[in-house]
Amino acid sequence: MFESLKGRTALITGAAQGIGRAAALALTKEGVHVWATDINESLLEQIPALHPNIRARQLDVTSQPDIEA
Repeated sequence: MFESLKGRTALITGAAQGIGRAAALALTKEGVHVWATDINESLLEQIPALHPNIRARQLDVTSQPDIEA
């Protein structure tokens, strides 16, 4: 649908559930490589199994050390 997105990379916060998870999956269907991040590491661990273009990393966007890492 969106050829211009194919091959690009997206960072999704709050990707372990809800709208964030849906956005991550929708982008992979368009050929986007997704970095899925969330504070909830146990839910986040399930995400990479959903699509080969998804990589996951625990991230608290309110934590400066997390952001710098």
